[in-house]
Formats: sequence, C-alpha cells, structure tokens
Amino acid sequence: MQDIQVVSKGIFYKNGKVLLLKITNDTAYDLPGGHLHFGESIEQGLYRECFEETGLKVKKAVKIGETNHKKPKHFFFVTKWLGEDIILQLEEVEKYKWTDIEKCSTYNLTRTAEDGIKLAEKYIASSNP
Repeated sequence: MQDIQVVSKGIFYKNGKVLLLKITNDTAYDLPGGHLHFGESIEQGLYRECFEETGLKVKKAVKIGETNHKKPKHFFFVTKWLGEDIILQLEEVEKYKWTDIEKCSTYNLTRTAEDGIKLAEKYIASSNP
C-alpha cells in the first residue's frame, strides 16, 4: 500500500500518563501513529498505525489539533482502547513507557511528539477527558 505525506498520531492517556514509543535505532521517543495509506481517512490511519505499532485497538479518539511542520500531522487524544498488553512492532519501535504527561519534556522527544504533548496539555486543561 502506498503511503501519503500525511500523518496521524495518537496521545494515549490514562491516569495522567501518556504512552511514549522509543524509535528503533534512534534516541528519540515518539507518539503512536504514522503515515496514512492512499485513500485512508485520518481516523482510519490513526487506528491502523496505532494497532500496528502497539497492538492496541483505538475505540475513542478526539482530534485535538494539527501542525504542518514539513508535512501535515493530525493529533488525536485517545481515551478508550481495547487491549492492555502492548505488542510492539519491533522494526519501528524498540520499547515503550507510560510517563506522567508533565514529565514528557524530560525525554528526548521527536518534534512531532513535542507538538502532540503540548496540544494534549491544552486539551486536558480546557476539558475533563
């Protein structure tokens, strides 16, 4: 399937913590998600990419914003999913961690993850997720 230059990312949020993924052969952490396939909606791409990378099946996600640094990136706040055991796609992700959202800035994050965390913090402050 051909990828297009549009990205969907999920901020999985539970008990004040977010899910960060350590990229294989890199020092940076990122959020679950990735490039859309041709013909996919941003939601379909989110569900597929998150499941491929983590084994978690998104059930409830709210779009909280987008950025356009290098390519369009759409961010979703994920509050419901199926699965508890994370099954990593080791070709892309070597480990994961649940981290207090306010401590995310202490990690080496991708620019995309930094943008997503900032949007999530604004969303949390303005609503009751």
